[in-house]
Amino acid sequence: MSGGTKYNILLNGNLITTYDDNIDLSLSPGINTIRVTANKECQGVYEEIIFISEDILLSPNPANASSKLWVGGFDDNVNITLFDITGRVIWTRNDKVPYSRSLDVPFNNVKSGLYILKVDSETIKKSIKVIRE
Repeated sequence: MSGGTKYNILLNGNLITTYDDNIDLSLSPGINTIRVTANKECQGVYEEIIFISEDILLSPNPANASSKLWVGGFDDNVNITLFDITGRVIWTRNDKVPYSRSLDVPFNNVKSGLYILKVDSETIKKSIKVIRE
């Protein structure tokens, strides 16, 4: 930030006022909305939406009949979609995340090859390359 002397930063609905040109903001998992204004109207408004994803882990990968999907964070539900390498949907499902934070992901009806496993939830937007042996 430059050109102003006072900056108002609205981060996820919380107002932060600073006189510094540089500031570190702590972003939360999920969608973060940022809006910055300066004390001079001619500087306009800076707005940005930043998504911070929780981590996921698939093990084992390469996969055989099934693998475990470990889901970070606190989301109750996840949408899981398996795509082949051409982008064709092989299967999709919506799962409730158990207390253990791990889900069984079946690959027993899938031929050997390379796939993309997409995981979506409120705080997760990740895709993993999966090798089916």
